[in-house]
Amino acid sequence: MELDARALAVLECLLRQADSVVPRASLIAEAWPGVDVVFDSAVSKVMRRLRVALGDPHGNVLQTIYGEGYRLALPATLLPPMPASPTLAQRPPGLRNGAAHGQATSRDGMPDPTSPTPKLQLVPDPGKDDAGIPRRGPRAAWLVWLPWTIAALATLLAGCLAWLLHRAGAG
Repeated sequence: MELDARALAVLECLLRQADSVVPRASLIAEAWPGVDVVFDSAVSKVMRRLRVALGDPHGNVLQTIYGEGYRLALPATLLPPMPASPTLAQRPPGLRNGAAHGQATSRDGMPDPTSPTPKLQLVPDPGKDDAGIPRRGPRAAWLVWLPWTIAALATLLAGCLAWLLHRAGAG
């Protein structure tokens, strides 16, 4: 799926502030500069397009924080821009504009609109699951049940003591 300039601007804004809640107003300022009125539905549609493009239909990666904004729930590092490409005079013959980077160009040197655009792909962090939650090792899995086990044993012990005291008082 191809992303338009607005969707890319929203994604860039979310990447710059990864793992933080980005208010809807900040996204509007980035993706709709100079536009006086932007409806909430426009932002929602862009977020839906981004989720489809990222393969995130349930909003685990691009999370909606109701009443606050949106959050990219993946660790991300914004890299500095690539150095400027060499001028036409320095390029080998036959390589014009984006052709040096694998982008097809038309005869006038402009990018060819019929050529496929590169797909955006997020690489998951091996230490986290799909929702960005740190993975637990097999040894740590029992820690989830420890508080429940302690509470159940304490309840059972309290019940036994109450029964014994009741029985001793009745006897």
